[in-house]
Amino acid sequence: MSRQTEDDREAMGSRGALVVLEPGRAGSSPATRPRAAFVTQLLACRDGAPAYRSHRRAEPAVAVASYAATAAAARRRGAA
Repeated sequence: MSRQTEDDREAMGSRGALVVLEPGRAGSSPATRPRAAFVTQLLACRDGAPAYRSHRRAEPAVAVASYAATAAAARRRGAA
């Protein structure tokens, strides 16, 4: 961390000051919550969990057959 000289502070003037406009409420919660999937990913990275996506991958022919079966079932139900 660098120290500012008196000349630096004078040159900066009021441009570099951060001023609190409204005091924060004690015990207030943030407006948004962290996304669960993101937090889970952070925890998995921290713990060195293996990448499960690579374990879920199927061969292209198997994946195409699975998508075709799902589409056929949807057509039979009238959903497509």
